[in-house]
Amino acid sequence: MVCAKPYTNKGSLKDKIEKELEEMKNKDYLRDSKSRWKNPVKPILKKDGRIRLCLNLMTLKEITNNEEEKISEIEEIFNKLHDAGYVTVLDMKERFFQIKIRERDKKNSISKSEVRNTNSIECRWDLKNFSFIFQQIMNHELRGWTDKNAQFYLDDVVIYAKTVEEHDKIFLKILDKFKKVKLKINLEKIQLKKKEINFMGQIVNGKTIRMLESRKMKIFDFNIPTNKKNCKGSWG
Repeated sequence: MVCAKPYTNKGSLKDKIEKELEEMKNKDYLRDSKSRWKNPVKPILKKDGRIRLCLNLMTLKEITNNEEEKISEIEEIFNKLHDAGYVTVLDMKERFFQIKIRERDKKNSISKSEVRNTNSIECRWDLKNFSFIFQQIMNHELRGWTDKNAQFYLDDVVIYAKTVEEHDKIFLKILDKFKKVKLKINLEKIQLKKKEINFMGQIVNGKTIRMLESRKMKIFDFNIPTNKKNCKGSWG
């Protein structure tokens, strides 16, 4: 059993945590819980002033078995896009909330804050093995298209074809598939039927790949590490 002490949050952070928990509860992502399992919650401030709630699941991860599933290499996807005339990129909306957790396992995802105890109904991105599990799901749902006209990477589905007719046919079939299995996409982030896409910090078309200028500037402005701590930070 995991029973960790909650983090202490000062000032308006408590109110923001309460608001975020309530919103997630209203979306059926969470529910109140009385379980003795507890994982501490840490709020991360976003640029817009809102917060993202993150669970510290280090202790739970230590007692969780590893899952394995091949995750596509970004170079593989770039190679597949060679000679593609039309490309669409679909962003999977809140992918970590699209997977239901088994009833008997929900106690493991209890989040403990100063405000309340809740547990996840859907999966959380910070749960161990989540990326592999979601990859398994996407590989299964995209079977028949993978390696031909569609690739999945992290949370993006890349659909590509040489002709507009071929692209549209595959695109509509994949949308229909997602509708049937209730997989959601983020409409605000779609790159639809493009000759050139912005993907993973690169501008990609059927002939060339070039880095975004903003990414280049970050490299030019990179501060040379001067101590051990800075070196570790530069490695990610």
